[in-house]
Amino acid sequence: MKHIYVIPGTGVPKDIRFDLNYQLFLRQVFNRIFDDTTKRHILDPLIIFTGGHTDCWPPYKRSEAAEMAKLFKSFMAGPVTRTYTRQWKIKLEDKSISSLENHLFVKRLVGNKKTNLTWFAELTRVKRHQALGRHVFGQGFKTIGIDYDVSANRYRLGMIDDREKLSVAHDFWALRKPANQRAHHRYFLERFKFLRSFPVTKHVEAVHQWRVQMAVKKLPVEFKRVAQRRGLI
Repeated sequence: MKHIYVIPGTGVPKDIRFDLNYQLFLRQVFNRIFDDTTKRHILDPLIIFTGGHTDCWPPYKRSEAAEMAKLFKSFMAGPVTRTYTRQWKIKLEDKSISSLENHLFVKRLVGNKKTNLTWFAELTRVKRHQALGRHVFGQGFKTIGIDYDVSANRYRLGMIDDREKLSVAHDFWALRKPANQRAHHRYFLERFKFLRSFPVTKHVEAVHQWRVQMAVKKLPVEFKRVAQRRGLI
């Protein structure tokens, strides 16, 4: 059985080497994978980084997956750790622009072979990823939450709860049929267009403004009806 660890991105920072959130996230993930593989004598795990070209820094060419992999490989190459990581395999999924697409596109990479799959996620998004993972991969799917986000948006508790409920409903609406998935994808393209309209130094504020002013407004009309009936908006 292949042992797979999946790491989804949360944006592309100016320089991931000095980004506090990604440092906290990826260092904890690395340690979790290191401990798990050494204790269980797993020599050649597959580590998948998932996240597309969501760069908000011109010229918008970088992907979340590639940036994370660069930092993660530096941990693997440490003078002590490289003894244990020399057979670790890295794979990039760099097309997805949403949590739903993270799961769907990783599933394409993994296929239908029997795997032991562990998915890491930011703590406030664990329930969403667990629900999607069970739907896409089956009951054996495992999610581990990492509480690494120290940006202002992490502490808007009421907004986080509303975001997660709406996001889960939107994701499962999109899973109903291909047309819904295309509308879901267009929604996230609109999101990144909005975020890129702000100065990069105001990215956290831009994310907050999207949630307050635009997130509901830009939802697909068909999904809005569903969300309204369920009291989500």
